[in-house]
This record gives sequence, structure tokens and C-alpha cells, in this order.
Amino acid sequence: MERKAIEEADEVYILGWSMPTSDKDQRLLIAQAIAERERPISQVVAVNKRAGEDYFDDVRQLFGTVNVTKHNNGFSEFAGGL
Repeated sequence: MERKAIEEADEVYILGWSMPTSDKDQRLLIAQAIAERERPISQVVAVNKRAGEDYFDDVRQLFGTVNVTKHNNGFSEFAGGL
């Protein structure tokens, strides 16, 4: 179900996932789902706390998009702006 959701989603929200290299299975699932898409994801929203720019570059690469909206001051600030 997760793979199908990524294949069909218009937007993806990443909430606090640090994307460690040890999550190889998760990264593979995402990469395979992205490869099966008919069109690119329109936007990825990444919510983290004080992540470096390399984190957001990794998000862009994994999800195959340059449209990454960064929220880098924690979940509380992100949720407070909704």
C-alpha cells in the first residue's frame, strides 16, 4: 500500500524522517515507486529540525523533484502555520 501511495501521490510529506542510510529497504521502496510513476511528484514537503542542506538534497534526489518545500524549525512550527 505504501508503494502504491507513492506511485499515485501528487504531494509527499516527510515528517521528521532523518533518511539514514541504514533505511535501505525504505529507500529502495521509494526509488522503485518513483520509477513507476507516470509523472513527477508535484511537491515534497520536508519537515525536520535544523537539518543541513545535504538532507534536502537527498530528499530531492530520492523523490526525483526540485520542488521541495523546507520546514526546518521542527514540527511544532510547521503545524502552527497550518
